[in-house]
Amino acid sequence: MSNGELQELLDFAVAVAREAGEITLRYFRREFETRLKGKDNFVTQADWEAEEYLRRRVGEEFPADAIIGEEGGESAGSTDRRWIIDPIDGTYSFVHGVPFYGVLLGVEVGGEPSVGVINIPALGEIVYAARGLGCFWNGGRARVSQTAALEDALLLSTDFGTCSAYGFGPAADELERRAAMRRTWGDCYGYVLVATGRAGRRRGRRHVHGLERASFDSFRKRRRHERHSVRRGHASHRGELTNSPGIHGPVSQEFRPGAVEE
Repeated sequence: MSNGELQELLDFAVAVAREAGEITLRYFRREFETRLKGKDNFVTQADWEAEEYLRRRVGEEFPADAIIGEEGGESAGSTDRRWIIDPIDGTYSFVHGVPFYGVLLGVEVGGEPSVGVINIPALGEIVYAARGLGCFWNGGRARVSQTAALEDALLLSTDFGTCSAYGFGPAADELERRAAMRRTWGDCYGYVLVATGRAGRRRGRRHVHGLERASFDSFRKRRRHERHSVRRGHASHRGELTNSPGIHGPVSQEFRPGAVEE
């Protein structure tokens, strides 16, 4: 696919992710219908409306493309493109009035993550990228942190208490001990912070497939999670690390599963 075609996909994805974000803001910090679809796993009226809107807009613009969504499942297409939708990532934050939730929209081309958008509507932040075109934050270039040592890095996690259940307990504890600072600015907002240089490392509990690592590895990893979460019960959940490039190699090797003894 040419850069011009990728730019067309990216421009469209950014526009509709912004529009879907406006839908979520109609409900944010207001009364709305909420139900549980699993332990601590909420789905809201805003989720359904935002995903329905995104599916409709993609279908109008690219009717032959496949679509897979967090709430509505998968619809087949006849091209090599698939749109991946999570209308609200961080629903737990959303229902509690915390602004760190996001609208996620991505495109796979030939099975490869090629376009991605994270829109944080309540904070007015949007990060987006396309393969070979770079990564952008609110219209300007996004750049990751140049921190070269874990001991100088800010470590983020949605929940520091979950890694032991997925085989990363001792490694996760050591990672927390060595990082300069730890904060729970989690869900997709943590990946936004890594992609824009405001944090050096994002730790999560899921294994998800690793757009351009130095600029937008965060989005690419989230996209594979959405694919798994649609097929409930079939994902292989393990640990996950997303880093700025300065600390990626040594840290990922040192804290791989089994590298730290019990």
